[in-house]
Amino acid sequence: MRRRTTTLLTALAALGGCASTGLHPQAPPRGGLATVPDPTPSRVVVHASLSGAALQQLAEQKLPPSGSGDVSLVGKRVHYRWERKPVEVQFDRGRVLLTTRVVGHVQLFGDQTFPVEVTSAGEPVVTPDYQARLQSTTVEVKAQGPLDAINHAIETRIHDLVAARLKQIKVDLKPIVAAAYARLAKPISLVEKRSFYGTGACAELKVAAVEAGPTVLADGIEKDLAVVVLPSVTMPCAADANAGRTLPRLANVAALPSGPFEVTIPISATYDEFARALDNAIGGKLQFSRRYPDTFLEKPEVYPSNDALVIKFLVGGFVRVAGFTHYVNGEVYFTGHPRVIDNQVMLPDLQMTPGTVDTLVGWKMSVDHDRFLELAKSKLRIDLVERLRLVQDKLSTELSFAEGRSCMRGEVLRMEVAGVYPHASFARVYVKVNAQASLSMPCKP
Repeated sequence: MRRRTTTLLTALAALGGCASTGLHPQAPPRGGLATVPDPTPSRVVVHASLSGAALQQLAEQKLPPSGSGDVSLVGKRVHYRWERKPVEVQFDRGRVLLTTRVVGHVQLFGDQTFPVEVTSAGEPVVTPDYQARLQSTTVEVKAQGPLDAINHAIETRIHDLVAARLKQIKVDLKPIVAAAYARLAKPISLVEKRSFYGTGACAELKVAAVEAGPTVLADGIEKDLAVVVLPSVTMPCAADANAGRTLPRLANVAALPSGPFEVTIPISATYDEFARALDNAIGGKLQFSRRYPDTFLEKPEVYPSNDALVIKFLVGGFVRVAGFTHYVNGEVYFTGHPRVIDNQVMLPDLQMTPGTVDTLVGWKMSVDHDRFLELAKSKLRIDLVERLRLVQDKLSTELSFAEGRSCMRGEVLRMEVAGVYPHASFARVYVKVNAQASLSMPCKP
C-alpha cells in the first residue's frame, strides 16, 4: 500500500509539469497567424430581359404620333399633315426593327390621302452608365404622295423627327442594378440568438466589378449581367468594405457564363463556440476516474493545430491517500479534424493525444476512454443551419425586389459545404451555393 501511495503522490506532484513537456500541441498566439486567402472571385449572374411588348410600348411613347407642315408648290404654300399607326417591333440579325404605317394628308384639289412607310433599326446596347439604348440607328421613310415635292418634304420631316426620338428610347438600368449592388454589398451577419460570438462575425461579398455579356434577341432583348464579388469573412465584423463606394461602371465583355451561377461564400465558427458547447455538454465538470471520483475535467479550451483542432481540459479535484487530501491540477489534451456532417461541424476522429495517454498512465488513473470520446463527439459540434439560412436569404430573399416597373428575383437551387479549415482565431467553412437570378422589365408574375 505504501508503495502504491508513494507512486501516486509522485505522479500527482508531477501533474502540473506534464502539460509543458512539449508532448501536446500548443495554442497559437492570438492574431499571430495570417489566414489563408479567401475564395476566388465569383460572379453573381443576373439574366436581364426586356420583352418585345415593353419595347413596343416604349417606342409608342417616344415616336411622334402625328405632325404637319407646309411645302412650296408653284409659288403657293401647300399644307400637309400625317398620323401614325401603331408601331410594330421585330428582330433581325442582331438589330431591333421598328416599323409603322403613316397616313399622309395634303390639301391639293381637295383632301388627298396617301401611305407613308417608316422603318427604323438599331443595335441594342448597354452603355457603361447602365443605359440600355439603340446605337447605329438608321431611318428610312417612303412616301407615296401625288407629287415628288410633297413626298420629299414629308419624308425629310418624318425622318428627322424619328431619328431624334430614337435617341430618347432608352431604359435606365442603374436604379435596379444599384439596389442589387447595395444588397449584395451588405455584410451577412453570422450572429445568431444562440450564438456564443462576443463581438460578432460577418461574411462579406465585396463588389469588385459589374459586367455585361453579349445581347440575345428572342422576342425581346436578353442580356446577362454579372456582379463580380470577392467573398471574405471578418471577425469581429469590420466596417462595411463597400461603404462609400459608388456603383462601378459597367464593363461589356465578350462572354459570361449563362444559366445558374456558383458562388463560394465563407462562413465561420469560433473556437469559443466549440468550447462553450462542450462546457455546456459536460455541465461544467466531467468526472473521469472511477477510482478517484472527486477528480474532474473542466474549463475546456479549443484551438487549432495545423489542420486539426485541439481540446485542452484543466484537471481539478482531489484524491484521498493514507488519510491525506491531495489537490490535483494539470492538463489533458484531445485532438481531431473538423468535418461538416449533416450541416454540423464535428470532430468524428477525436482522440486523446499520445502525451495525455502517457500522463494518465503515469497517474495510475483509470479513464472511461470510450465513454468520454463518445460524449465529446456527440456534444462538440456547431450547427450551421442558421448560418446557411442567412446565406440562402442573401441570394434569394435579398435579391428578390421591385424597382419601378422592373423586378429582380433570386432563387437558391442548391447549397453544399465544400470544406472546413481551422485558422488562428476561427474555423472557416466554405459553402458552395448554386443559384439563379433574373431581372425582368416589366415585372413578370
